[in-house]
Amino acid sequence: LNLSALFERLLVIQFLISLILFPKLWYNASFQLTFGCLFGIIYIPRILELLINRLPYSTKSHYVKILYNYFAVSLGACLGTIPTTWICFSEINFTGILTNWFAVPIVSIGIMPIETLQMFLLFPPISPWTSQIAHSLGIISSAVCTVFYNILTTYMSIIPSLRYFD
Repeated sequence: LNLSALFERLLVIQFLISLILFPKLWYNASFQLTFGCLFGIIYIPRILELLINRLPYSTKSHYVKILYNYFAVSLGACLGTIPTTWICFSEINFTGILTNWFAVPIVSIGIMPIETLQMFLLFPPISPWTSQIAHSLGIISSAVCTVFYNILTTYMSIIPSLRYFD
């Protein structure tokens, strides 16, 4: 039993336990979006990989695989949530696929390490200067988030046509 199969089984068990304990979760959009996203992240990249491996010119380059994994996971997350967003909100927002390709690296590389370091410096406070460093890191991550938010809102106002309304 590999790690991927174990994760899939745990996800199914969590899904079933949640529904057994709280049957009304079936009608909760956030519950559906969460498990739809996870389903898409797990299965869509596998399906795409099977399709790509059938192509005669598919490459086995390490860098191409890294890029493929990055784009396939974002695409899987967006495609996994499409049924719920269409049913619950009567729209499909295709800009999410493009936005994820920009947001994930900024959050993963820029914001998460800063916030993790800030968390370790604040708990427990080792000395007074660690609190000052943590405060400065908070200001930096807040500035990065503000710039990123402004870029995304500008992007969303420029490309509203990628939305489909029922």
